[in-house]
Amino acid sequence: MEVIEIIATSIIAAAVGRIIKKYSKKKDNKVKVPVYLPYTKEDLLYELAFALMAILAWGLALWIFRRAHFSWDQFLTCLLITIGGLSFLLLHLVSHQIRVPKGKEHLAESAKYVLAKSNRLVSLFCFPFMAAYLISKNPTLFGISWDFEWVSLGILVLAGVISITLQTKYSKQFHFDMTDSDLMC
Repeated sequence: MEVIEIIATSIIAAAVGRIIKKYSKKKDNKVKVPVYLPYTKEDLLYELAFALMAILAWGLALWIFRRAHFSWDQFLTCLLITIGGLSFLLLHLVSHQIRVPKGKEHLAESAKYVLAKSNRLVSLFCFPFMAAYLISKNPTLFGISWDFEWVSLGILVLAGVISITLQTKYSKQFHFDMTDSDLMC
């Protein structure tokens, strides 16, 4: 199974899981709290890092497309990876609600900040993933004989581990589970 197939399968499974969870009749003790995070210098630094990594990754992609052959599949995959990273980077600017347990409404802004930081960290992993994907699809161009798909899968796992670790750390501090999928920004 290729890395892209694994990603597509996990996205579909997550979407189906969210739909099932949304329409299940289980009663939860969560309330939606509107939270508007201010734009800070930290946001600007993440956006600059994202832009610099985008320039480097797309430069590599254009070099590969020029040296090898232009492939629509690879181009569309790179475009989808970039859009995915951009959505993780800017999700907290679009989503202005967070679900927190009743009685923990005072922690909504802090929880939203932690989830936004986690999402921004994940967004920075999209371009190393894109580079590993491109190298795995064009190994002869680089003289590489080993499978780079495992490297790209490792990058995805590392991004997930960092995100979940950050959320778990603050879940213990806030005394409620932030790793729950409906709490994502």
